[in-house]
Amino acid sequence: MSQAGQGRHKCAICAYSRGFRDYVEEQALYKEDLITYSNDRDSVERPPRDLIEIKRFGHHRRLERDPSIVRQIKKSLGDSCECCGIRMEDRYGEIGSGYIEAHHLIPLSKLAEGESRPVAAGDFAALCPNCHRMIHRLEDVSNIEQLRQLLRE
Repeated sequence: MSQAGQGRHKCAICAYSRGFRDYVEEQALYKEDLITYSNDRDSVERPPRDLIEIKRFGHHRRLERDPSIVRQIKKSLGDSCECCGIRMEDRYGEIGSGYIEAHHLIPLSKLAEGESRPVAAGDFAALCPNCHRMIHRLEDVSNIEQLRQLLRE
């Protein structure tokens, strides 16, 4: 271990984490060493060494929602994406039937610790998975019209 790490506290979790990081560095298991990609799925080169996966446990904040309310909201929004218009059933057949994602127009990050508020269908937009991911890359995640404009370009 480096000298910089010797002054750290010595709880088991941190020690394990430092040990794992040091092992990975010693074995040179860096991203570029693991897999070389190509367009042909069968020609993916396998890692030269064993790929190491680790399961970790941690504490996370979570938002509590009533699943029945989410289902009601999705039903009221319909199953067409409000940005691109796709219906997942049209693209994927039966397995896509009724699938849509509910995007929060008022970001959950705006809630203060312990704050709660009632929700309504107007607080959400029905988006396909692609549009849902892309809207989160915009500066204003509630600007549905900006995403529509990007699709028109």
